[in-house]
Amino acid sequence: MLNSDYFSNIQLLHFYTSICIIITSLILFQRGKSKISILLLFSGVFLLGMFMGLLDPYLLYWDEQYHALVAKNMMENPFKPMLFKNPVLPYAHEVWISNHVWLHKQPLFLWMISLSLKTFGISAWAVRFPSILMHALMVFLIYRIGTIIFSKKLGFYAAFIFSFSYYLIELTIGTQVCDHNDMAFVFFVTASFWAWFEYQNSNNRYWIVLIGLFSGSAILVKWLVGLLIYLGWGITLIADKNRFKIKKYIPLIISLMITVFVALPWQLYIIRTFPIESAYEYSYNTRHFFEVIEDHGGNWDFHFQNLGKLYGKFVLTPWLLLVGFVFLLIRVENLKYKIVLATSVIAIYLFYSLAATKMISFGLSVSSFAFLSLALLFIEIEKLTSRWCKFKLISLVLSTILLLWFSYVNFDFNTLHQKHTLIDSQNHPMRAVKTKELNLIGVLPQLIPDTSYVIFNTPYYANIQIMFFTDYKAAYDFIPSEQNCINLIEQNLDFIVLDNGQAEMPDYLEKLNIQIVKNPFWN
Repeated sequence: MLNSDYFSNIQLLHFYTSICIIITSLILFQRGKSKISILLLFSGVFLLGMFMGLLDPYLLYWDEQYHALVAKNMMENPFKPMLFKNPVLPYAHEVWISNHVWLHKQPLFLWMISLSLKTFGISAWAVRFPSILMHALMVFLIYRIGTIIFSKKLGFYAAFIFSFSYYLIELTIGTQVCDHNDMAFVFFVTASFWAWFEYQNSNNRYWIVLIGLFSGSAILVKWLVGLLIYLGWGITLIADKNRFKIKKYIPLIISLMITVFVALPWQLYIIRTFPIESAYEYSYNTRHFFEVIEDHGGNWDFHFQNLGKLYGKFVLTPWLLLVGFVFLLIRVENLKYKIVLATSVIAIYLFYSLAATKMISFGLSVSSFAFLSLALLFIEIEKLTSRWCKFKLISLVLSTILLLWFSYVNFDFNTLHQKHTLIDSQNHPMRAVKTKELNLIGVLPQLIPDTSYVIFNTPYYANIQIMFFTDYKAAYDFIPSEQNCINLIEQNLDFIVLDNGQAEMPDYLEKLNIQIVKNPFWN
């Protein structure tokens, strides 16, 4: 569990309260109180997310700080995503970590973060709040999908296992690559599946609208994999005996039109408004399939081998998932449900296995089905033990203990301590480095009261965090060249150079009478 030496009493109270609520939800569910149990599970997961989201007061490498800064700048102009709002030096639009107009990601999750920042103020926690909320809402989505396709028990067990999936929690709080972008994408893709299952279960037409809205939102977060629900849905229609009746396809067509209505306007807007940047980013997205981008490569079985990192750090986790998914396809009786489950999982893992660029989170769009697969294994174990034991209560207690044990092991306390405390600062120095960055940001108003200044030579990559937490004109993590200095002087721009004590200051700074400020927190 948590090492109390590295957490405050308030933090410990939040954590253990959330765990107690989550465990209570499981006990109440086993006693037949499904409604209150799923509400408690949501509450516990939300509180756990809040605990995790408040552990790091700084923005994290890599992606979170870039997403945060773009979202902050969108508070003023939501339709012009910008990283460097005032790029006083020349930049390359191809370099997403230092450019001006920032189209490296679709905008919906950035708008969500921007709204959170506007509501709660500029803080790392406010950046994470939308992801924390979506992560908790996933409890309801997974529960309903499991309930519709099989049983309430499958839905609840899957949602419970999801609650302790450490990788997804880390994604929610910005620690994993692509962080809030991937969390929002997983949420909206899962929501599109949920709406489809609800539509098939009830035949109410308003679900058609929601499918389109959620799928379009998924595209506006990450891109065209957000259309995934239509693959399985289309195959179910083709497999139907009335496949040649046009009216059978009308709900899908309506839903797809709504998706296009949601996602297309932004694409047309950026093509017209930012033609150079948008053309490059569309091309860059396509290259992911054919080229290894930013060293994110791997073998054909990369995603299979990394299933353990996503769903449980057991050697056998990939095989447990495979067996569980086969059982799921067998146990689910509705043919349409089988088709959507099978085609979605096969399509995602086949597509990303063939793609040259490989990142662990790519398979998370079908993570709800993975949690359902694991949950079914627990139900099967419960059935087996009930056959061997005359007392049903004993088999229920045994399966509950096994579920709690699996969740406990899956929640990676070792990684939590390493990443979010100073327990192992020698091997994991990021917390110490980022804390020094925050300390510097705290004293910058005293060192440089005028926010119209441009700051140079910040610690590496700290310039992004400085621009997020302050209102300085711009910040760069390098010493400007002599020509840069001359150009800035000619433009009548005020700027200073931080002296981090790590390198000699160039002679031309003194010659040009450039102001140098000692960084008190770096050596």
